[in-house]
Amino acid sequence: MAKKKPQPSAEEINEPQIEGTEPKRVEESGDTEVTQDPTASEEKKATSKTKKKEAEPEPEIESKSEADSTSKESEKVEEAVDYSKLSIEELVSTYAKLSDDQQWRKNQKKLQLIQQTFEEKFQADVEKKKKEFLKEGGNEIDFFYKPEFKTDFDQLTYEFRKKRRQFYKEQEASQKLNLERRKAIIEEIKSLIAIDQNINTTYKTFKTLQESWYSTGQVPRAQSTNLWETYKHHVERFYDFLHLNRELRDLDFKHNYEEKLKIIEKAEALIEEADIIKASRDLNTLHQLWKNDLGPVAKEHREELWKRFQTASKTIQKKRQDLQKEIVDTMRENLEKKEHLLKDMIALTQDTPQSHKAWQNAIKRFNTLREEFKNVGYIPAKESKASWLKFREIGREFMRTKNEFYKNQKEEYNKNIKAKQALIKQSETLLESDNLNQAAQQMKDLQKEWKRVGFVPRKLDNKLWKAFSDIQEVYFDRLKSGYQKLSETQESINKEKQDFIETLVSKASKLYNHFEFIPDYLASDLRVNVDRNTKYYEQALVGAKNILQSYGAEVTVGNIT
Repeated sequence: MAKKKPQPSAEEINEPQIEGTEPKRVEESGDTEVTQDPTASEEKKATSKTKKKEAEPEPEIESKSEADSTSKESEKVEEAVDYSKLSIEELVSTYAKLSDDQQWRKNQKKLQLIQQTFEEKFQADVEKKKKEFLKEGGNEIDFFYKPEFKTDFDQLTYEFRKKRRQFYKEQEASQKLNLERRKAIIEEIKSLIAIDQNINTTYKTFKTLQESWYSTGQVPRAQSTNLWETYKHHVERFYDFLHLNRELRDLDFKHNYEEKLKIIEKAEALIEEADIIKASRDLNTLHQLWKNDLGPVAKEHREELWKRFQTASKTIQKKRQDLQKEIVDTMRENLEKKEHLLKDMIALTQDTPQSHKAWQNAIKRFNTLREEFKNVGYIPAKESKASWLKFREIGREFMRTKNEFYKNQKEEYNKNIKAKQALIKQSETLLESDNLNQAAQQMKDLQKEWKRVGFVPRKLDNKLWKAFSDIQEVYFDRLKSGYQKLSETQESINKEKQDFIETLVSKASKLYNHFEFIPDYLASDLRVNVDRNTKYYEQALVGAKNILQSYGAEVTVGNIT
């Protein structure tokens, strides 16, 4: 029998998740005045330290889990391909192409759908082959079916799982390495506070460390929040310690202001994007840039910029939520349509037709319902498998009932054919009866019995009916003419008379043709005399024919029948 689908290993089930976003970053306050001299007025330093840090509002960025859960169905619809319409071979080639693609991670949902569709089609093929095997007399325990395309597909899925495990293994190692790098950066930022050097040099070193921080890749999710809070704390300490030079601070604020303004303009442009899913993804990217790549702006601009950015973000998020609701509503409507179609299909299966014509109508209707079911759009994922299994089960039950009907009907047809053939033989026997009058009632009874015999396929029925009706016609013609079956002696005499008439006809024909060799002045008179006597000759032949037919002979003489 066909091998079961291999179960995923524990390592596959527990593959690491891709890190979403880092914890929200609170922008550092730039209230503290900074001089070139690190030993600036202690009074100003004390005053600045007592000021309450005013943090810029944090960007409302979705976590990966929330984004996945809210846009899961949207992405499915966006990238949906009806793989059920592909053949098994096409599914194998499509899986090979997508799994070998550089962007294979984006194709995982498609690959999962292809694998599900392949297994459904393969199981249907296995059932078909198994039925054929059993029908040919095979034993179920001996059945085994694993074609080449199944072996190829299993190898493709194995290679893909292997590649995916390797990717996550490497990713986990990379994230651990990034974690150590970021911890080292934090330690270097901490050490800047104790370094006695030119403030500009210290600031440049700090900016270099910041760039290293942002260019370092993702870290394990479990350490992400704590690591970010630690980094933010030491950055704030550095700014407090450094009393950043007003000029440098203003330049930094100006740069951040210009970059954030660009981000806002891009976000506002996304409002007009027709592809809501793309707009939502691009917005998340802009939030990442806002949070991770840019520092604070001047205090007087913070609230203004953030509100503008937040307004654009909320507009796009509202459009996405509306689209998501529309998609969910459409899927629910599709589910209702499919359930209604399944009920109609069940009704056809339960209301078993009792005739060939009724079955043809039922098959036509069932096929129409099947196509309508397949053409209905996507339904909620949690309902999809159950709906499809129910659809297949109804189809199998309908075909089983249909096959049972036609099997029984074929047996009934064979029975009716034999019955009509028997009536033909009985009619032939009665036709040869010595006493046609006594057989008349029996022949009429055979006609009634013929009408009572059930259905026979039209083409064969027409052939049988012609044979039966021809016998009936000959019988009743004989009965009407007083026909009696000839004895052997009468048959012999009848044959001699028939031969004599044929001889007369032959000689007369030859004699008439010889007229062509008689001179025209004689031929004309002779033809007139012959034509005059032909009438009497034909009357004599007709009389002979009638006499012969009275004995039951079939006579054809020249043109006289």
